[in-house]
Amino acid sequence: MRRANRLAVLILLLAGARAGWASVPDWLRAAAHDSLPRYDAETKGVVLLDEQITTVDPDGQVHTVYRYAVKILRPNAAEALSVVRVPFDNETKITYLKGWSITASGLEYEVKEKDAVEQSAAYSELISDARIKYLSIPGGEAGSVIGYEYQQRWRPFLYEDQWVFQETMPVRVSRYTLRLPAGWEYQSYWANHEKIEPARNGNDIVWEIKDIPAIQREDLMPPFRAIAGRMALHFFGSGHEAASSWKSIGQWYASLTSDRRASTPELHNQAVALAGGGQSTTREKILRLALWVQKNIRYVAVEVGIGGRQPHTAAEIYQHHYGDCKDKVTLLSEMLKEVGINSDYVLIHSVRQYVQPEAPSIGSFNHVIIAIQLPDGTPTDGLQALFTDSRKRTLLLFDPTDDMVPLGDLPWELQQTEALLVGPDGGELFLTPLLPPKANSLIRAGKLKLDPNGSLSGQIDEQRTGAMGTTYRAELLARNGSDRAKTIENLMGTMSASYTLTQAEVAEMSDVTQPLFVRYGFTAPEYAKKAGDLLLVRPRVIGQKNWPVMEGNKRLYPVENDSASFQKDVFEIELPGGYEVDELPDPVNASYDFAEYHSKVEANGNTLKYSREYVVKQVWVPTTRLDDLKKFYRQIAADEKSTAVLRPKAGGK
Repeated sequence: MRRANRLAVLILLLAGARAGWASVPDWLRAAAHDSLPRYDAETKGVVLLDEQITTVDPDGQVHTVYRYAVKILRPNAAEALSVVRVPFDNETKITYLKGWSITASGLEYEVKEKDAVEQSAAYSELISDARIKYLSIPGGEAGSVIGYEYQQRWRPFLYEDQWVFQETMPVRVSRYTLRLPAGWEYQSYWANHEKIEPARNGNDIVWEIKDIPAIQREDLMPPFRAIAGRMALHFFGSGHEAASSWKSIGQWYASLTSDRRASTPELHNQAVALAGGGQSTTREKILRLALWVQKNIRYVAVEVGIGGRQPHTAAEIYQHHYGDCKDKVTLLSEMLKEVGINSDYVLIHSVRQYVQPEAPSIGSFNHVIIAIQLPDGTPTDGLQALFTDSRKRTLLLFDPTDDMVPLGDLPWELQQTEALLVGPDGGELFLTPLLPPKANSLIRAGKLKLDPNGSLSGQIDEQRTGAMGTTYRAELLARNGSDRAKTIENLMGTMSASYTLTQAEVAEMSDVTQPLFVRYGFTAPEYAKKAGDLLLVRPRVIGQKNWPVMEGNKRLYPVENDSASFQKDVFEIELPGGYEVDELPDPVNASYDFAEYHSKVEANGNTLKYSREYVVKQVWVPTTRLDDLKKFYRQIAADEKSTAVLRPKAGGK
């Protein structure tokens, strides 16, 4: 044997030993040899194949084979793309799991299920059967192809599945194959993609999409899960009916919860005592019961099997004083019923607009809130989270899980999004209300003084309500002492390159039914800039409303705001002795259907007064309006940078 050949054999033997004599499957080899287009420097990898093969047995048992192959394009992506994460639970058992790699130099590796590390997937759950297997595949480096395959056996509570075929990397081929028993049928529903018809290959029903673009990261874009292309699939046969409409999904959930709201003497007595008897109005009863459940039932989830969907009984929840979102709704609903007030479950997703009307699926929901029926004549002043259902009932939405949001309000991520009202006749899909701008307000008022060397000092008071205060309040509550001062300092970063916080006070921090008040004092040296004998001072002292997200590359996605809001600033700056106003910025008035902005600067004696109002009217600005949004932000940016010119008074007085 020639020396070169012997050396080549030795190298192959050593590589085989390191790789454990890898047996790379044909589907992975074929994907690895796919010729690829050129990708930009930001693309960390490309998915060569993403495949699901779902087989339904005549008895209703389901087996799904998952195959996935990705080519690593950048070294900084190697670690993340070389780890397989496979979720499972008691209802979705893994029957096998394998992974392989083919390096750029031709080495091949194989790992098996015995090499995986298993961990709990529970986060806030006390008891859960949700688990994850982590499988690290060696050989991950730029140019390597990583592949894995696993099979799950599952018996669904509802015969449906979801195929998500778009992700943050480009996808060369995504394929879903369905194999049904004789006599079974299916229905497909599409979200964020036009419907495509499947191909038939014997008993296989195959959907395939090629060259799917990556979802690019953009500031203020909608959440990934709200815009990714996906298909919801329902299949059904004799004795295995599908809940393939929003109405039937609601009927299924109603049957699942039909016996959950049952009372006990202890629960009845507690509800009546909290409600205050005949002396209390309906609204007072609702407020007291809602607040009690919100504050006294700890969020702890016990989710095993159907427990991921079905709440515990009201009696169990009351006895243990803990539960997850659906448990807290169940208990509150039963306590309301004990004092004569009706309510319904509402299924919703914590990602706004994840639920797509054209794709009915129980998998579209990950949260439960309550809809409380307000009897005719109940005052609704101050209650913002209201809607009227198809039966003309006035319903008040409330999330007892979120202890930062009071009754009458609604967490911002649950506003203007599709939700399912579960009533006696089944499910009714509706759009949750968008609370008006003044329900989410930030009002700032500052009394400030400028000295001749340009130093600015003084005090600013803030009042925050609704979504404008929720996150800030939660952050303040999580901190103490000097850490709270740092939270306030972070807000002042747009004011000046250097400043010193001299005062920090917070009021009504714990009472979420009241506005949050914050007061802070500061000194900012050289805030005003000298230009010869002139002083240039920026009247907009603090707070940035301009988002420079529209500049640069053309955007692909809409802009999403957290909430509608009303924001107002009034800053009064006492001018230094010996100076007077020489020039003021022009007023700004910009009005669009999605937002408006108005500002002006006035001089009154030795005081400079800056006032502005910024109103966000819509949470979604579609791509067709992005040019207008760019103009709007540019007007705000120009106003925020504008300066007033001060000159020495004649005679130096």
